[in-house]
Amino acid sequence: MKTLKIMSALASTLIACSFGSSSASAAQSNVTIQSCIADVTYDSTSRVAGWLPTNLASAPVDSKSTAIMGNFTATTNLLYTGSTPITKSALVADASLTYGIGYAVQSNLTRTWNYAGSIPVGSTGRILVLHKADKITFTKYVNKADCSTDSYPGLVAYVPYSTTLATSYCSIVDVIPNKTNWSTGCVD
Repeated sequence: MKTLKIMSALASTLIACSFGSSSASAAQSNVTIQSCIADVTYDSTSRVAGWLPTNLASAPVDSKSTAIMGNFTATTNLLYTGSTPITKSALVADASLTYGIGYAVQSNLTRTWNYAGSIPVGSTGRILVLHKADKITFTKYVNKADCSTDSYPGLVAYVPYSTTLATSYCSIVDVIPNKTNWSTGCVD
């Protein structure tokens, strides 16, 4: 931001020199020409490692063994529920650069899965596949052409890793109600 203000001041000075006396009268009237780039930026301020549910789950069953076996696609999406709109791809780019981790707005993996588990007696549940995802706390900055900035600190998004390595997935026995939230461990 400082660089833009300096460049703007230099440009104003060059314009004033080019036009001679007419710009001198503008300078005497204390007219300041200032312009900034209007854009939105993100600053990732913290991360906590964890897991997000994918869309891949077995059918719910009562008190017995169940499994996910076969060729399926597991999809994980960035989760953000804040009231301030964000550009997910810009947040992913900032978080990836800040933490040196490949993140994605959406991660997909099609492969043969083989996960099994037993639902506790007296419960209804399913096998659910989770994918590595970090809780990213960030600030959104709205930079305006008049050089003012609105900031929105403390926003939170749950951002999946872009990796499709087997170690970035796990399965849990998910007892009803269905798990939809992020967690620090591969647990229900």
